[in-house]
Amino acid sequence: MKDLESDIVELETISETTGDRGYIEILKEKKMALANLLDVKVQGALVRSRFLNTNEMDAPTSFFFGLEKKNGQRRVIHSLLSGTGQEITEPSQIRRRDVSFYSTLYTSEYEEGETLSEGFCNGLPQVSEEANSQLEGP
Repeated sequence: MKDLESDIVELETISETTGDRGYIEILKEKKMALANLLDVKVQGALVRSRFLNTNEMDAPTSFFFGLEKKNGQRRVIHSLLSGTGQEITEPSQIRRRDVSFYSTLYTSEYEEGETLSEGFCNGLPQVSEEANSQLEGP
């Protein structure tokens, strides 16, 4: 992109001094290519910095691109603690630890069987026979 910008500046000075139509056409093409590159770069930065459209921001400045970079860094997990308490900073290890943590967290603890229901229902208070007959009566 910097090469394109320097080419444009160079072509502007040449076309101003010579007035040659060939240089002017090349200058227009290079300016159009630069505008397209900037548009793509700005659209990506808009998405990453959470602006909805270009009306919400100033011209694409270094502040704007810095904001986009800052927002991008906030969304990245830079380190995690392993199961043993060691700090993990390698991105692939962070992903593996993340997957194993949530897999363990959401593992089903349900056990089917008589012993489970008996253990749950054991020792619950019960209604006496007399109270039960009164409750069932009219």
